[in-house]
Amino acid sequence: MDKQLKRLREAPVHTVISPERFQISIDLSIFEPEDIQLLLSKGQLVVLAEREVRINESSVVVRHFRRKISIPEDVVTDAVATQINSFGILTMTVLRRARA
Repeated sequence: MDKQLKRLREAPVHTVISPERFQISIDLSIFEPEDIQLLLSKGQLVVLAEREVRINESSVVVRHFRRKISIPEDVVTDAVATQINSFGILTMTVLRRARA
């Protein structure tokens, strides 16, 4: 479990910024999809995850993850696509407004 927690603490956020889109990918493989919450507000994406794991009848381990990521001002917040692949990599893609 220590290796999993270390990997989670050091989980890099891979970012792709192009004229058409803004995309992030992050390894959340120790969480189930239903444990993950995404909040998009005021120029920031907040990734939250929480999972309880019962060790035995009297012990529970709670894993928390929270990461704030600044996003470009010109993203279209109602055009967000998310997916989690079979390896637990969360990818979120947001379209950007066309520049005049």
